[in-house]
Amino acid sequence: MVKTALPKEGFLLLLRKAFRDLSQRKFRTFLTVIGLAIAVVCVTGFSIISNSILESAKIEYGINSADAFLQTEKINWNEQFLANQSAVSDYELTYLHYSSVTVNSKLETFYLRGIESERLEDQSSLAGVFLEKGRLPNNNHDEILVDVSCAKALDLEINDEIEYAIINSNDEVENLNLKIVGLARCLYMGSYTFAKGLQAWMDLSQLYDLLDKSDEITGLYIKYFEGADIEKETEKLYDDLIAQNIEVIQRASFSLEDDWRYWLLKILNLVLLMISVVSFIIGGILTVNTIHMAIASEKKNIALTKIIGATKRDILVTYLLEAAFFGIAGAIIGMTLSLVGSYFLIKWAMIPFNISTFVFKVTPLPIILGISMPIVTSILFALIPIRSAMKIPPMEALREKVAKDTTLKNKDNSKFVHIRYSLNNLFRNKARLVLNVIMISLAIGLVVSTTSSRISYLQGIDDYFGNQPVDIFLYLQSPAEISEVTAVIDNYTSNYYPNEISEIHYLRAEGIEFNAGNMEQPSSTALIGILETDSILEQFTLKEGRYFTPADVNTSNIILTHLIAKDLKKEGFPVNVGSTIELQSGLVNKSVTVIGIVDDLSEGGKHFYIPISTMNNLYNCSTKVNRIFIQLEDSSLTEEVATHMSSHDQILARGWSVQSCLGLKEILVDQMNFTISIFLVIIILGSLIAIFGGFNSFTMSAMERQKEIALLKLIGSRPRWIVSSFLIEGLFVGLLASIFGVFAVGIPIGIVLVNILSENLLFCSFIFSWSDVLIGFSLGAVLGFLSALYPGYKASKTSVVSALQYE
Repeated sequence: MVKTALPKEGFLLLLRKAFRDLSQRKFRTFLTVIGLAIAVVCVTGFSIISNSILESAKIEYGINSADAFLQTEKINWNEQFLANQSAVSDYELTYLHYSSVTVNSKLETFYLRGIESERLEDQSSLAGVFLEKGRLPNNNHDEILVDVSCAKALDLEINDEIEYAIINSNDEVENLNLKIVGLARCLYMGSYTFAKGLQAWMDLSQLYDLLDKSDEITGLYIKYFEGADIEKETEKLYDDLIAQNIEVIQRASFSLEDDWRYWLLKILNLVLLMISVVSFIIGGILTVNTIHMAIASEKKNIALTKIIGATKRDILVTYLLEAAFFGIAGAIIGMTLSLVGSYFLIKWAMIPFNISTFVFKVTPLPIILGISMPIVTSILFALIPIRSAMKIPPMEALREKVAKDTTLKNKDNSKFVHIRYSLNNLFRNKARLVLNVIMISLAIGLVVSTTSSRISYLQGIDDYFGNQPVDIFLYLQSPAEISEVTAVIDNYTSNYYPNEISEIHYLRAEGIEFNAGNMEQPSSTALIGILETDSILEQFTLKEGRYFTPADVNTSNIILTHLIAKDLKKEGFPVNVGSTIELQSGLVNKSVTVIGIVDDLSEGGKHFYIPISTMNNLYNCSTKVNRIFIQLEDSSLTEEVATHMSSHDQILARGWSVQSCLGLKEILVDQMNFTISIFLVIIILGSLIAIFGGFNSFTMSAMERQKEIALLKLIGSRPRWIVSSFLIEGLFVGLLASIFGVFAVGIPIGIVLVNILSENLLFCSFIFSWSDVLIGFSLGAVLGFLSALYPGYKASKTSVVSALQYE
């Protein structure tokens, strides 16, 4: 017999049947479509937002962009500094002044930058500043531009005034009122969302008048000729300035690939990619369950259609049309939400991502993926139950059979019979059981990994501050002469807290590159200079070697923290007392010898200590510090002293940041709780999807056992017995999902998260807690119980007469 193509009328008939069947399963169809739509939004929607933001940044880099920026110590500018830089086509000077201001009762670090207003007006500026609203400052020195994201966060508007304190030439505090005349953005900087502090700009010449300075700078923006190697030329410029005894604090290259938005969006894209993969899998599992349930309920109809001539191809096409509908509907809803939602979200994201040019960029790839992936996923997953439908024998499907169960032969109504009956039912369809366990275990794993990493991180915070011998921290925005710093602190303590201060430690922290052994590439860490007579290190446990003594002045001796020594050993470069390390700062290389290893978790727990006299020689400068650590006689006074100190005019005008140990701890805890609150949304969504998936599965099981349930009721089983059998099944599924979710998903992911936190934020070790196991098993029991509750209740209402009727 020669097979012919499916007639057009036959195809339309199958299509009508598919839509009729879907209309009879509205709720399950809705769940399946939404699962696929969520995945489409994650893929297509975020791709549109990401591409649009980066395209906006790319346009603005072309309008108002430097190629590099170098931040220096305060120097008097001379054009001869760039005499050897033939690749430099243009440059722009800037001066950064720090202070602290109180805005609406909130203390903020104030970053006031001098820029060339004329260049900003004719769009030749390299400072990356865009005027959003208002006007540019005129020749009056009391007018400023304020970052638009800061203005929004701090409730500032044009024509508002900010009281600004400076230290004048007589070393006295002078208060000024600065008027906001415009709101602006800076291409290179993170918004207030990502970088706290009040960012403002003023005409450079007017800032000089304000501060009584002349031709002094703290940085310069560089533009190279077209085709120049930016990295190579910036390195050359850096080395040249160092050779001229100019201390370069920081250097940065500006390009879209190096832009902070690029790597932030890349990280978010990876997270959402994982979420979209999980969403597609769950959508596929829901498709399997929905199609499987349809096949189970239409088993007789399938057999009848085979008897009257339907082929396997007809059955395949029928259910593939249903699966295709799931994918198409998911794609339509997902694409609609992606296009509409991303359009408005891009406008919302312009403020936190500091862009001014609105671009709505839709590329073919996310559209193609958004349309094809849900359809392909739905069809591929649907093939699993469709294959079983194609194998249904016509005659066997018409036989009336009641599933045999050995437990029914036993007249014992004990709990063991009840449990055996439930478990036998559960293992009738092992594939469905596995899918159910996977869905619930993913939700459990997400919860356990989140709670375990939170506990580990909070313990890391406790260890960090428990290891600290300091009550109050002062951070200087740039290194200052130790004589100036000690004068300010001594004056303050003698006037306000003469007897409450136990010790004061003056330090300087800088980034440094180093090479231990035969490392292919130098590593970087923090180098902390301390006075040789300072006793702060003696408050940390000495693991090996000795502490500094006055004899270490100007010596090449350093002390390592235990964690950095441990990391180097893990990388194959063991460092012990007596080992030699090569420090690299600019053009200066210095070999130093390890004399001690301490157990110190401050500054991330991975850094070097060096005598401050040696550090001065390394940086070719006088003794400067940028950290002040204060210990009190009575730690209960910490908050009182820190609050009072932060509002002191001499400290306020210098922009020194004052933090109490408890305040820093609360900031870290709040950051973790904020992160947990974001994950809470994902946890709730994952739990709901797991419940819906389980609900779908148990509903299918109830339909397959409809006649069996009717017989049980006929021989005297009560509705409560039937409901409880479903609940036992649900609890057992929850138990299996808990075991897998806790030990195979939650704990491994928790370990990975803790390692990421430890490497990037604060050192912490993974802590196995039985409370996490208890949470996982409790959640598994709840999800399994809720998944089986309603299907069990509906099964208990099965009509004996209708269930035994023949069509």
